[in-house]
Amino acid sequence: MNILVTGGAGYFGSVLVPMLLSRGDKVTVADICMFGAEGLLPHINNSFFRLEVGDIRDKRFIRKLFSNSFDAVVHLAALVGEPACKIDPGLTKQINTESPILLASEAKKCGVARFIFTSTCSNYGVSSPDTLADESTSLHPLSLYAETKIAAEQGLLGLSDESFVVAILRVATLFGLSPKMRF
Repeated sequence: MNILVTGGAGYFGSVLVPMLLSRGDKVTVADICMFGAEGLLPHINNSFFRLEVGDIRDKRFIRKLFSNSFDAVVHLAALVGEPACKIDPGLTKQINTESPILLASEAKKCGVARFIFTSTCSNYGVSSPDTLADESTSLHPLSLYAETKIAAEQGLLGLSDESFVVAILRVATLFGLSPKMRF
């Protein structure tokens, strides 16, 4: 498969990218590299790997990305966590809500079949430890971060159809070792 991974230089992406490469996938990482791309250095000479440095809010950058053909997009790029999101709520909405929808719209226009969006379990808010949350559990966002992720989910699901499948992963807080540690 030929896969575009946005935010691939980050904590999660720098673990996912080598896994995809080890399967034999061709991987293009799109990242602004705000915190560097050192976690991707082991792959720089891999002919199946490409790094495109740019901002996913930039329509020209997105169009340039899709001048290549992709089978799937894994969208990891985001402003993560409430403290970071509260600094500039407008920027947070651009990055976490508007950009994924813009990216997915372009992917759909270009014939990409699958779009995987990493969301957050923060969308559920505080819930009972005795209840397992699933797709039917009501959402109660308690932060701007969760609100922007829910808004992106809704916009992305509106794009989904038989030829463009959107999968949303509401992941828990990530932890453990990564080539790009967050401290």
